[in-house]
Amino acid sequence: MVLEKSRVLSFIIIFIGVVLLLYGLYQFVPRNVSSDTDLSVFMRIIAKQTVFPLIGLILIGLGYTLLKVFREIQEEFQLVREDLSRLRAKVEK
Repeated sequence: MVLEKSRVLSFIIIFIGVVLLLYGLYQFVPRNVSSDTDLSVFMRIIAKQTVFPLIGLILIGLGYTLLKVFREIQEEFQLVREDLSRLRAKVEK
């Protein structure tokens, strides 16, 4: 069913978000750098420390929101099916 595939996609998005968040936090681990290291190396480290956790949090939030939306849609489908069953039972009587 389409909703099951969407749930799997949401879990994959959350998983990728967690991986990016952990990778970004790993960038905070101290490294041995000398004083003659280029500024671009430091800028890349700072960018990784900022961008990866931020993207990870955004993806986790997006995946969680999609899961909630799909859950609501599934509940609405269930309510429509129940209403349809009741109406069919009324028509058949």
